[in-house]
Amino acid sequence: MRLELEMKLQSATKVKLKLERTVNSLRNKENTLTRELLNNKAIEDTLDQQIKELGNELSQMRSQIAIVNVCKESEKAKLDVYASNLDNHMGGYRKLFEKERDILESQREQIHQKETEEKEKGRQRLAEVLAKNEQQEKEAISIEKECSSIEQECSVLLKRNKALMLKLRRKLMETEGIRRQLMKNSEE
Repeated sequence: MRLELEMKLQSATKVKLKLERTVNSLRNKENTLTRELLNNKAIEDTLDQQIKELGNELSQMRSQIAIVNVCKESEKAKLDVYASNLDNHMGGYRKLFEKERDILESQREQIHQKETEEKEKGRQRLAEVLAKNEQQEKEAISIEKECSSIEQECSVLLKRNKALMLKLRRKLMETEGIRRQLMKNSEE
């Protein structure tokens, strides 16, 4: 009888050791999953910060575009006023200053050419800014999609972690039940 009890005790001890190894293995897996989850959260926070920074840059670019448009309209208004004043002045002295009118016409053409060149440069700058803005918007959309997929992955990992924790709790409860049963058996 005693030999039989010792064999049962040894068998129970082996089962207990095996269960403890399983519990340790599950704890290691849980720790690994927790670390991965924290890493994913850090990546998500970094991406959120980058999206905010891109949004700020986009707002700044839009402000700069608005300033360029205001300056362009201001310069255009100044040139229009200047041309109008020249026309009024020339109207009163047209006969006396024919040569002067030719010179002013020449200057006017140069101003118009410069205005055209400036407009063209402004259009080119605006096209470059718009292209850059479009690229940044595409990048922002891409980052948003990536964030969404990361959030989905985090959700899946959380569900897996919860499932593992439930399995671990069940195993611990089963182990505790077996331990109690063995303790009762050994006391008897």
